[in-house]
Amino acid sequence: MKRDPAATALVLTDPIEYANYMAGKSVDWHDVLLRKGNTKDISLTLSGGTDKFHYYMNGDVYLENGIVQHSSYNRYSFRLNADYTPYKFLTVGARVQLSKSVADETGTAIGPDNKADFGDFVGNSPLGSLYNSEGLLMPTVKGDQFQYNPLIATKIHRSIETIPGSILIVLEIKILDGLTYKINSFAEERFENFSNFILQYIPFPY
Repeated sequence: MKRDPAATALVLTDPIEYANYMAGKSVDWHDVLLRKGNTKDISLTLSGGTDKFHYYMNGDVYLENGIVQHSSYNRYSFRLNADYTPYKFLTVGARVQLSKSVADETGTAIGPDNKADFGDFVGNSPLGSLYNSEGLLMPTVKGDQFQYNPLIATKIHRSIETIPGSILIVLEIKILDGLTYKINSFAEERFENFSNFILQYIPFPY
């Protein structure tokens, strides 16, 4: 369809919207912000032993890509239960749990205040521009400076890494029939790393 520059200029007063309309360019903001999410859950279990020794091991991998661009959650875990009975009156057991999770929250930190408001972005003009003529990200998608470019999130990094671990040692001594003495020793440690990085040169429109 032929576009009338004069008539279009009366309706589209923003120069960016006008140029994109005349060039037949448009943006689907749902495609810019969202994607098809997916999850993978893989588990492996081993168990066995002898008359004196028993063990149970389980490893689990959970991988999730969220529906928001630049968002993911990955978790890796391992568990071991083992018991050793060298004598009828003595049993030594161990319970070990280790895990690591990494969450990429870049896609949900799409503003300088680390707050996501997708309602604003899906309301952006479909005639806006993500990049300027030099191929660089524009801070706003049109000239009025009120419609923020969500792809600025690719210049932001926000992640949380968590590594918890625990071990339980059990010593069980059978003194008499019906009388058992048990000692439990437990230790737990947790490591968390929160990373939030914003390039200072990004000209946020606030």
